[in-house]
Amino acid sequence: MKQFSYVVRSHDEFADMLQDAGWKMAKMSVISSVFISVFCTKKDRNFLEELVRKLHEFLPDAGIIGGLVALCVADEIVAEGGTSVSFHVFSSTEAEVVSFHSRSLNSGEIGQAIKACLQGHSDVKAAGMFMVDNSLDTGAILAAMEGIDPKIRFFGGIVDEDYLGQQGCIFTEKDAMTSGVAVVILQGEELHVETMECFGWEPLGRDMIITGLDGSSVVKEIDHAPAISAYERYLGIRDNDEFAWEAATFPIYFERGNRVLARYPRSCRSDGAVVFSADFQQGDHLHFAYGDPEGIIDKARGMRQQMRLFQPEGILLASCAARWMLLANDISLELDSCRGIAPFSGFYGFGEFHGNGGDIVVSNMCLQLVGMREGEPAGELADPLPPHVMHFSWQTHIMQHMVHFIRTSTQELEAVNQGLAELAQTDRLTALLNRGELEAVMVRSLELAKEAGQPLSVIMMDIDDFKGINDNYGHDTGDQALKLVADVLRENTRRMDAPGRWGGDEFFIILVGIGVEAAAKIAERVRQGVSKVTFLPDGKHITTSLGVTEAKEEDDASSLFRRADQALYKAKKENGKDNVSIVD
Repeated sequence: MKQFSYVVRSHDEFADMLQDAGWKMAKMSVISSVFISVFCTKKDRNFLEELVRKLHEFLPDAGIIGGLVALCVADEIVAEGGTSVSFHVFSSTEAEVVSFHSRSLNSGEIGQAIKACLQGHSDVKAAGMFMVDNSLDTGAILAAMEGIDPKIRFFGGIVDEDYLGQQGCIFTEKDAMTSGVAVVILQGEELHVETMECFGWEPLGRDMIITGLDGSSVVKEIDHAPAISAYERYLGIRDNDEFAWEAATFPIYFERGNRVLARYPRSCRSDGAVVFSADFQQGDHLHFAYGDPEGIIDKARGMRQQMRLFQPEGILLASCAARWMLLANDISLELDSCRGIAPFSGFYGFGEFHGNGGDIVVSNMCLQLVGMREGEPAGELADPLPPHVMHFSWQTHIMQHMVHFIRTSTQELEAVNQGLAELAQTDRLTALLNRGELEAVMVRSLELAKEAGQPLSVIMMDIDDFKGINDNYGHDTGDQALKLVADVLRENTRRMDAPGRWGGDEFFIILVGIGVEAAAKIAERVRQGVSKVTFLPDGKHITTSLGVTEAKEEDDASSLFRRADQALYKAKKENGKDNVSIVD
């Protein structure tokens, strides 16, 4: 495989490029197929259309995908006002470009058509998806593609939106479209593909929850309020002509499975809903996120070692326009992830597809690298990057100080909030769960036990004659007695159990997955553990009474609590204290 990349800004440069590329391909002994990627930043659809037409005339059998993008890259050149053209020339791999228009297919049908096309090919190693039109439902497209061979690597992205001041477009060697998906399919026994991506944004502020959706990518409500109110309250960003630009570098950050994903907003609706770049699910937990320039660059450079070991013959790059907006003049620093390894080219767009056939996602704010080679590595490993001290522009340097402040303040605030949460859930004296938290755990535990078909038992206990301990020895001794019981409970319960202080000298234990007989044995160990400790000033021991019961199918939290109280009454009043009693 060979990859030749160029930046073209005029018709004369385009002619020179064709001559050079033709000369390089003439030197290759075997060519099985050619794929040409064309990414144009000139905001000139006619210019792009003419380039694609001339490329098709130059190589009629080549697959071509071209699109308008925010920024294009060709090796060491980052071009804002040019067009990158890359020839991916294979000696044993077949490259085919297919397109799927939304004029004849809805989003789900596009996904089904892509899946059918891929299943109709053998030995597919990778598929590059390039989408145009922000009204397409990426969630529906990807959902319809479930079941594709998990060995297929996916890459690519959303090449354009309205940010560039005109309707986006994708051109292939056969046609053009303003709404749809073009796919390059790469198949061949000798083809090896390595894909990787990095993020770099950090969560900011408190946890929020999606409480209203309209479809998959329109968020109506966050925390039961219009979605736009979250931007107004926390970022001071309002619904106006600049909304999309201002909000782009503060994406929504959330987790799905083991992946961290991000979404940036495209626009607002009159009802306060926010239209996003890709799909959400009802109940998703969200944070706003901020860009850490140093962290972004560190993660990008970290991918270089992986790609260096893979030893590609060519690299395709897809990155998010918001990374360019954040890093500005320092954008070239993230290209260290490719430099010196192999020829590379790519674009900055508005969404990145990545994953494999078993788990394809679209995200934002990522840098994606796609390394390709045919056969085993032929050359030597690229030199590792030397230890690097980043020299940012003055603007980014100032931003770094602000990022440091935000990170430190956030960590301190999280520590305070964690402490407050623990105080709200625990009893101050014993450090066990308090009554309110026990009641909440009881409700959740009952639901889970019934769903899983597992037993659940509870123990209610108190200290015998606790009033006499306070009256005869003082309240400090009484407090020590409560702490003693708490220690014994911790020693005789598992991490998954929930011991707590019910109030006064009463305690309550929730035992998950344990029947009443086993629970009674635990209760007896607790009773003996307390009674063995010589604790009172005159050498006497304290004793406890414990009631045990097991949850029934018809139980709710209230009925179970009442039966546990009956079991404790039986232990104290009917059986004479210092014992364990069971109520079925």
